[in-house]
Amino acid sequence: MIYLTIPDDVLENHKIYMCEDFANRICLKTQFNVIRNKCQRPMIYKKMIREEYHREKRSNKKKSKVIENIENYSLISCKDEDIIAFGEILNEVINEMENLCTGDINELTRIEKSFENALIEHIPRNGKFRNYVRAFIGDKFLNSYTNFSRGGYIKEGKVWNRIEYVESFNLNVCPYCNANFILTIKSDNQVARAEGRNIETKTEKRRGTSPELDHFLPKHKYPLFSMSPYNLVPSCKICNQSLKGDIDFNYEEFYSLLKQV
Repeated sequence: MIYLTIPDDVLENHKIYMCEDFANRICLKTQFNVIRNKCQRPMIYKKMIREEYHREKRSNKKKSKVIENIENYSLISCKDEDIIAFGEILNEVINEMENLCTGDINELTRIEKSFENALIEHIPRNGKFRNYVRAFIGDKFLNSYTNFSRGGYIKEGKVWNRIEYVESFNLNVCPYCNANFILTIKSDNQVARAEGRNIETKTEKRRGTSPELDHFLPKHKYPLFSMSPYNLVPSCKICNQSLKGDIDFNYEEFYSLLKQV
């Protein structure tokens, strides 16, 4: 095993990517802010959802498809107090966003406990709605991780994505097995995008490859940490998929490569 230290620029770039908008890229923190503000006025928010539903319905789409495409459609049938509580929980997450991007293992453990306590505090009786809120927030983080493969600009001429993240560690071999090489080769599209130029599809045909990113704490169980650097370990495919897979690791029984930082 190779113990890893997260470079300072990784933490800074990751914080910018998750917490600051740039050009047409809307960060996750802003997305949460928009929904939180709507939740503060539940009657108006439900009216907005209904209006969006009727606009979409005019396009002759099936009702199930329309509902699927409208964010938080199910809030229409919720009590105003529950929607306000939803906003309070989002506010807790918003206040922790920078810590989720830079916090070490101890900090992530604290955030997980704080988040679960907030769910119980603000939604003490409605277990079904509590699960809805937990799943909604978790899905937002998981979608952010999915989109991280492409990433986006964090400042003029600077792209931040999965490949840039991995390259910042300057690794040649998998830190888990210390045996398999982990190579990063940018595709022509990725090189062109990083350089801010147009993609010449007729002449640029090289495809890219990069190491796997292992979630030490499985993202399906800890979605809040799906974009946390202290939970994103560059690794080879064998260690990530064949050996570790979806094993439910934790910090009490297993030792993270990023623990000794």
